[in-house]
Amino acid sequence: MLAAIHLLIICWLIFKIKKFQISNISVVISIAYFIVKCCFGFSLWLIYRDYYKQGDMLEYWHDTNSIFIFLKNSPIDFFKSIIGISQSDILNNMEHWNAFTYNPYFNDNRTFLIFNLLIRMISFGDVYVQIIWINFAAYFGLLCLYNCFIDEYHQKIDSEKLHNNSTFLKFIPFLLPSVLIFGSALSKESLWLFVFGILIRNIQVMYNNYSIRNVVYFIVSSAFVFAIKSYLFLALLPGLFALVVIKKMSDWNFKWIFISIYVGGLIELLIIGKFFPQYDLPSYLFGQRLNLLRNAVFSGADSLINPVCFAPEALSFLKRIPQSILFAFVNPLQWELKSFWMLPISWDSVIIIFVMAYLFIFRKVLTIFDSPFSLLFLFISLLLLMAIGFTIPVIGNLVRFKMPAMFMLAISVCFVKKRSIN
Repeated sequence: MLAAIHLLIICWLIFKIKKFQISNISVVISIAYFIVKCCFGFSLWLIYRDYYKQGDMLEYWHDTNSIFIFLKNSPIDFFKSIIGISQSDILNNMEHWNAFTYNPYFNDNRTFLIFNLLIRMISFGDVYVQIIWINFAAYFGLLCLYNCFIDEYHQKIDSEKLHNNSTFLKFIPFLLPSVLIFGSALSKESLWLFVFGILIRNIQVMYNNYSIRNVVYFIVSSAFVFAIKSYLFLALLPGLFALVVIKKMSDWNFKWIFISIYVGGLIELLIIGKFFPQYDLPSYLFGQRLNLLRNAVFSGADSLINPVCFAPEALSFLKRIPQSILFAFVNPLQWELKSFWMLPISWDSVIIIFVMAYLFIFRKVLTIFDSPFSLLFLFISLLLLMAIGFTIPVIGNLVRFKMPAMFMLAISVCFVKKRSIN
């Protein structure tokens, strides 16, 4: 009953507030899409609760309740523990709060638990209310990304042509199975959609209209993205530099600027690794590969997969980059999935391939990657797929970790514009 009330409140907000509606699409579809996302979140929670009876979502929820009780009973001790002044036995006994692979002060697990704690204050311990509000956050992030690209193409073609010209393509990224499943769950992926969408929207606003206020918004949203997915923010940095160069040198071809900065940055990083081994990228990825494989074997994971093999040196790493990107893009295959509900995850790559085939075969007058932000998403997705193809040895983790990459790749492909024809 409580969940239904919260769902109705959010649907009413979407209906009344234009900023919560998807541009060029009926408000009914906006509300329906949000409800569908919530249904996916409910379903995934029930699968983990009743079928697996374990998993990150259950542990996150239990840890959130424990932290809430700790905050309620000892608020001063809680805040001291959060900022590292003192230690708490309650927090020290939480596996996700003290994951050994993270630093002792802050990590993405703690960021997600604190975000959950904020929602917990209005959910009154109802997990379905928690799922509804985290879906609203993910929905808002998706909306920011959608509006970002809609605004990009409003500058090139008028609204009527945009509405009539492949509108269905622009909605495909938000219907990818991985986005609907993992982007609707009580997980870090949902929070990632929220903070990353806000960051990209702030970057676009600052790119078009520089001001102190926009810079402050950018810094705050960047900090949140770094706290959730630090490696994603690092993959974004060369693209930010490319946007600055494009802004200063508007006469240059922005595609070559992106290629030069990302390829040059990778080569420069490999050279730096020769002189400073602590920054050697191939060795770092090779070490991550071994650590993740050991953890998978130790935890008894039954869905192991062999990542692309490479030696921890520059030449072997460079030679196998295309293979690692292709490996992460196409996997997992249908017959490798043991859980029935994960079968749609393997459709992401098929959907993107069909969209690209449709564009090149049936819509030859369309241009893709015609925006700096499309190229930004393309290069970030390629970097993420490369890292995943080299390191992730478990199918379950692979489909979760590559969701951001597949989403960004899809959105960079699906936002197309019609060439001007005299």
